[in-house]
Formats: sequence, structure tokens, C-alpha cells
Amino acid sequence: LVYSNVDGTTGTHLYWAAFLFAVQLYADFSGYTDIAIGSARLMGVRLMENFRRPFWYENHTQYWANWHISLTSWIRDYVYIPLARLNRSQGAQMIWSILILLLIGIWHGANWTFLMFGLVNGVVLVIQRMIRFLPPMKALRANVITLNIQKLFNLNLLFLEAIYFRSIDVSMAHKIFYKIFTEF
Repeated sequence: LVYSNVDGTTGTHLYWAAFLFAVQLYADFSGYTDIAIGSARLMGVRLMENFRRPFWYENHTQYWANWHISLTSWIRDYVYIPLARLNRSQGAQMIWSILILLLIGIWHGANWTFLMFGLVNGVVLVIQRMIRFLPPMKALRANVITLNIQKLFNLNLLFLEAIYFRSIDVSMAHKIFYKIFTEF
């Protein structure tokens, strides 16, 4: 309902709509795979776990390692690792990471919003990897309070990135971002 009337909705409502959409997306994906896992087990087939509390991690690397594990592990094994063998430099690894998340975005649909979803996730993942190794961040990671703040910050990034996933077009997504950050 909120997404059908972006102009008549406050930034606060749009933020909560993004939050609830991300939760809905997780519940749908996780629920479908749990049904598949349970159905397969009834027939004697054991399938891999597909979601491991993905929202409660401190960075996107951990998030993507625990979100839709069958998809991300397949892409890691058959796309990322072969690319990484071509060039093992730090810069190439960052480019491959962004490329992989672009592919995941396109896998969800041939739409600019999914491409932006993948691109933003890839860029955030790379930035977080670069920041993680800075000396001040190494010291902060040891602190439990700081770790929980990082988890909350990452969680909010994931909710905001889901706006691209839900929006009809990129213009709508940008309008939602504008309202979230300017209207309370």
C-alpha cells in the first residue's frame, strides 16, 4: 500500500515499509526453501540449509554467505572462484565481487532495479571489506557493543538496499530514498 502511494507517504512510513518488505522477502524465500527441504526429507533426500539468520551479521560478506546459500554457493563455486583464478590481485577480487552481485541482481529479473540492487550490494560489500582492515576498525571489532552497532548498521543498509528490489523503477527507488532521508 505504501509503495503504491510514495508521494503521499512520509519518509518514516517508507523506511518501515522497506524494513517490513525485507522481512517479508526473507520469510517468503526462507519459507519456500524450508518447505522444499521438508518435502525432500520426506522422500529420503537431504538438502542443504539455505538461510542461517542472514540479517544479524556485521557485514555484507557474512550476510551473503548466509542468505540463499544454494544460490550464493553455486555462484561462488562456478563463477567467482574461476574468475578469481584469472587474477588474484586485491583490485580484481573487488571487481569480481561487484560482478557477482550484479549477476545475482540480474538473476532476480531483467530490470534496472535488480541491476541497481546487485550493484549497490556489491559496492557496499567491497567498501566494508576495505574498511574492515583499517587499524581503527580492527580494534573496534573486538568490542561487543561496537559489533552490535555494526550489525544494526548493516541491517539498515540491507533494508535500504531492498528498496531497489521492491520498487517498480529506479526513479521510484530514488524518490523513496529522498523521502526517507529528508522527511521524518
